[in-house]
Amino acid sequence: MNSEKKVNFKVVWGGIMSVVYICIAAIVGFTPWIFRYNDMNDRSMGDNFLPIRIILGASLFLYGLFRAYRAIKGKP
Repeated sequence: MNSEKKVNFKVVWGGIMSVVYICIAAIVGFTPWIFRYNDMNDRSMGDNFLPIRIILGASLFLYGLFRAYRAIKGKP
C-alpha cells in the first residue's frame, strides 16, 4: 500500500506565489525604483512616495506570509 501523500499543484503554486509576493514587497519597500522610474538619474528629488511604499510593501509582505501559511497547511 502506498502511503505517500501527494502534493497538490495548488499548494505548490501557492508556495511559489508567496515567495514572489515577498520578493515584490522587498523591492517596493526598500527601493524607490517602482515609483521613481522617470527621475532615476535626478537624485536631488526627495522620496515623496515613502509612506505609500511602506504601506504597499508591508501589505504585500503580510499577504505573502498568509499565502505561505496556507501553502504549508495545504489549503489552496
